[in-house]
Amino acid sequence: MLNTQSTVFMVIRRCLVRLLWVVIIGALLILSLLPVGVKFGVNSWFKQQGIEAYTQHFSLSPMVGRIELAGLTGLNEQGDYFQLDNLLLDVDVLALWDKKLVIDEVTMEGLKLGVRKIDDQYFFGGINVASLLNQSGPVKNPKLASDDSPAVKSQAPFTNIILKELLIADVEVCATANDSGNERANLCAVIDEASLSSLLSVDLLAAPQINMAGSIKLKGLRVQDKLEKLNVLSIASVTVESVSANSELVQIQHVNLQGLNLLQRQSNDLYATEEKHHLDMDSLSFSSLGLALGNKKALSLHQLSIETINILVHRNHDGDLALSDRLDHILAQVESLLPVNKSQIEVPVSEGDKPNDDVIIAINSIAMKSSRVFFVDQNIEPVVVQTLNDIQINVSNISNAVTDSVSSVAIGMQVNDHGRIDVAGDLQPFATKTNINIDAKIKAIDMHSLSPYIERNLQYKIQRGQLNNVMTAKVIDNEIEANIEVILNKFYLQRLASEELAKDEEQQNLPVGMALNLLRDGDDKIILELPVSGDMDSPDFSLRKIIGVVFRKALTTAVVNYYTPFGLVNIASAAVDSITQLQFSPMIFQPGVTTLTAINQERLVQLSQLLTAKPQLSLSFCPVVTQPDAMTLFKLSVVPEGGLKLTSEQRKQLQKYGVDRAQSVKKFLIERKILSEQVILCQSEIKVDDKSLATVEVGI
Repeated sequence: MLNTQSTVFMVIRRCLVRLLWVVIIGALLILSLLPVGVKFGVNSWFKQQGIEAYTQHFSLSPMVGRIELAGLTGLNEQGDYFQLDNLLLDVDVLALWDKKLVIDEVTMEGLKLGVRKIDDQYFFGGINVASLLNQSGPVKNPKLASDDSPAVKSQAPFTNIILKELLIADVEVCATANDSGNERANLCAVIDEASLSSLLSVDLLAAPQINMAGSIKLKGLRVQDKLEKLNVLSIASVTVESVSANSELVQIQHVNLQGLNLLQRQSNDLYATEEKHHLDMDSLSFSSLGLALGNKKALSLHQLSIETINILVHRNHDGDLALSDRLDHILAQVESLLPVNKSQIEVPVSEGDKPNDDVIIAINSIAMKSSRVFFVDQNIEPVVVQTLNDIQINVSNISNAVTDSVSSVAIGMQVNDHGRIDVAGDLQPFATKTNINIDAKIKAIDMHSLSPYIERNLQYKIQRGQLNNVMTAKVIDNEIEANIEVILNKFYLQRLASEELAKDEEQQNLPVGMALNLLRDGDDKIILELPVSGDMDSPDFSLRKIIGVVFRKALTTAVVNYYTPFGLVNIASAAVDSITQLQFSPMIFQPGVTTLTAINQERLVQLSQLLTAKPQLSLSFCPVVTQPDAMTLFKLSVVPEGGLKLTSEQRKQLQKYGVDRAQSVKKFLIERKILSEQVILCQSEIKVDDKSLATVEVGI
């Protein structure tokens, strides 16, 4: 009996063992055929979409959670394409039992994808997105999809997603837009490499929370405009360190960007060899960034640093910025790629639920150094070219938490080869009214290249000269009070010819060149004080206009103030026009006397001091012979009836009176070391009907 039972048990055991082997072998067979089935199914699905797809290698290891894919390509008749050279995905299978998606490794190489928008239909690698979404059908349980209750969250497939290792290389996504057969856009985004240095975790159990203790790095990021065959953007590398984010707060410890080039220029653009981009930058970094996204939005930043940024400011013949035109072209392509919003659905918001759009800003410091601006203006003839080098900017305490908070600003730069500008001061950037307190210094700015910008104000062009400037300016509640000391060294102007004036512009009687010459000192310098004041809220306020008016008035005021001590008369007018009529007090002579009186000598000593101080100045001495001279010459006590009638010989004698007086003036001045070319004599003017005493008129 026992033997029989033992035999039965042995038979059953053998059968179970054989059955187990059959199950194992069958499972292994199924698993071995699964990749083939998946591969066949995927290729069949792509074929249904009109895409010829090919997979060089595909393997699936469910027990260890590994997927490998190599040589996936797809192409349709319209030229839509996709390509993936290699994909490796390693998932921790055991962690799935704890509702955690732990991805040990993701490696993706050689991704190429074409995105096409045609007549508002999108195709990703040839797949019609709208058609695919329509095939998927409606959501069966919309309440489940939108409910945020803990019961619903507990039904989520995962509570955590953890990514341990990531490497993405050689990615290119190109997007094109066609409208009625016309290509509106062709933009490509390229990433050479993206990598993760430590694990990235996403907590889905409560409010979504993202944490990354290490860093993520992008290398070789480019956006290319295939229509123009130019790069829109290129970045050598971007590194983001230590990130935590949720729906309420985003915090980033450090971001570093290296090698930025923005908006490549055409090879035939002006200065294209020297300036290949509208903007390029060696590095940009910021630290301790915080962004609050709740009801009270806030942006905080400890430090923003910019190293060696080069900017091209190019104004073309039409007066437009070339940068603006280029951006408009790019934005037009982006807009054509975006979906057309055919309907606007307004969601009513109760008064208590309205979001607060105000953002509290707190930035500790911004620093930019070793930077450069290259300025080209083709809207003016001749073309103006200026370079600002070694630009240093430091701004601290930028905060709108208190509207009257004060920010400090310091700016320094070199202008062209030898000029210098330095600005330092405080301002209230978020105050309701403008409040500024700054000091500025300008040194050794060569002026000739700036001539086109003053020609329309003064109707003069700059031949040569150098500017040195000291300015203090205060703006209190939009009221500006500024004082500008202008020092012009060897500054010479030339009046514009009538054909050089703008259309319908009339020639003005503004002898600015003469006024400047009158103000030159012995070192060929001109010093002017320009007070500027006004209400910036006024619709008529124009700093350019104010400075133009103040400059003209300052010229005349300076001339009058300087020359009055030397006997200048006719100072009632403060208009520049009056400079041509500036006269000094004349020297008076008794009838028949040609020698200098003590009073005349005293006046000439005064004028010699002026001519010595201003060697570039010359004075004219013009004798006027009057009736008392004629009466003395003819030995008459009364004027004959019918008036004085002069013979040719008598006229010559009277003219000699005037010439002798003028010569005595010049001799006296020459003896006092005045240059001969500074003393200009005139022919005698005879006025026999003038009963006043004879004079020698002194003029500029």
